[in-house]
Amino acid sequence: MRSDRRGDMGFLEAMTMVMVVSIVLMIYLGAAAALIHIHDDPLDALEGGALQAKVESGQVVADNSGYMETYVSSVGASGMKVVTTVPGGFASVPLVESIGVAEGDRFTRMFTSLIPADNGRTVTAVFEVTVWF
Repeated sequence: MRSDRRGDMGFLEAMTMVMVVSIVLMIYLGAAAALIHIHDDPLDALEGGALQAKVESGQVVADNSGYMETYVSSVGASGMKVVTTVPGGFASVPLVESIGVAEGDRFTRMFTSLIPADNGRTVTAVFEVTVWF
């Protein structure tokens, strides 16, 4: 591995450098891949369409306790809370439903849905679901 008269690198030296760089990059990518922790989202099984509510006389009315109990027992959660809000002044206070204990790691997801209201109207509802594991 010696240079020619002009001091340029020859073919063998160039190939050696390419191999060294390739090996160093493979070691780096291997170490980076080994340190990456991939996990599943524990709320993947949550179905926003299963949450139901309606607006009666300016109040949000819902009974999602059956779905909440089924979901908590199926995923092994310690507790769950659903806050249903109807923006736009159609309902005065958000409805809060909860079961279980609010301890441990907390995961939150929001869903929107159209729900029936008084006088045959359909309004938008926001379901904020919090699950503790």
